[in-house]
Amino acid sequence: MKLFLLILALSGTATANDHTHSLLELTGNKATKGETYQLLFVGNSLTYSNNLPKLVKKNARDKGIHVETKMLAKPNYAIVDHWAEGHVQNLIKSKQYDYVIIQQGPSSQADGYNMLINGGKLYSDLCIANDAKLVYFMVWPSRRFYHTFDGVIANYTAGAEANDAILSPVGKVWKAHFDATNDFSYYGSDQFHPSLKGSKVAADVIVDTLFQTAEEQVNYHQSWLIGVGNIKENTIRVEEMFITEKGVFGENFNPDNINNIHWGSLDIDFTACHQADIRFISNVTYYHVPFGAGSYSIERLAMNKAGMKCEEGGFFNQTDKSFFSGTFFGGPQKNGEGFNIDYLNEQQAIITWFTYLPSNQTETDGYTTKK
Repeated sequence: MKLFLLILALSGTATANDHTHSLLELTGNKATKGETYQLLFVGNSLTYSNNLPKLVKKNARDKGIHVETKMLAKPNYAIVDHWAEGHVQNLIKSKQYDYVIIQQGPSSQADGYNMLINGGKLYSDLCIANDAKLVYFMVWPSRRFYHTFDGVIANYTAGAEANDAILSPVGKVWKAHFDATNDFSYYGSDQFHPSLKGSKVAADVIVDTLFQTAEEQVNYHQSWLIGVGNIKENTIRVEEMFITEKGVFGENFNPDNINNIHWGSLDIDFTACHQADIRFISNVTYYHVPFGAGSYSIERLAMNKAGMKCEEGGFFNQTDKSFFSGTFFGGPQKNGEGFNIDYLNEQQAIITWFTYLPSNQTETDGYTTKK
């Protein structure tokens, strides 16, 4: 019963910790104290709007990181246009720059994809030869072409992967915010170029992509989510799933340090005694990578008495929903994560989801992406 009281307390504490949570992107490098990093921005109006390099410098300074920036950006330019002019090659060959941050238009179509792959290789080879790291600044489509957003994300990701470059997923962060909040204030008045707010978000993502502390060099960390769900017929609806941060193992654990963050919502729809469909939506990001929204099916992992009773009596004949209790997972393709459902009474159940923190690496993306 103590656990139940704890979860009810969590469910009632949408306080200062109830916020969209964002840490760092996982692909960057540790920043060395006292060192100054040289950044070269190569792009178009999506870079020079609101003077993004200046915002990056300020954002980095606020985090104790010293950077200097240079911008090579012209209206409507793609990365191949800069290459054709030849100036960017001379800048990279000067060996002044630690990072070369490239960006072009949304590039959701085949020609943009080819530029990101093949044009990006020209930059990649030259950066490698001159001790610089190539960074893809993932942008976004205009609101008019919002339906192409997934293509933008996929093509920038493919370009970075093909050329062993760092991916700064600004567009992905924007989309997660839009989908979770329906707030499009990152766009400027023309609904394509960024507002100052949108550029500040871009600067924050770029800085966090490039620099991380030693303790933040993590990947695939386990995580658990918990909440109390209300039962209606064969559905458990959890309005508030929570995730915690700032906990540590063992003697150094201090409950006063724990932040309880409102993660999002979860629905579990039972379709049979041992099967259910889950749907979730979250506005939380980790290292600027969103948990996002999606759905998949789960099945009972270990049989229990309540499950056997349901099977004997028939799913559609069950008025006693205690068969909800048990351990469930998403089948072999989801092996390694799962759910524990603790049926409390005919109205409530505690849901614990044992899963992982999101990663920007595509091979870990197993969820159905919210459209």
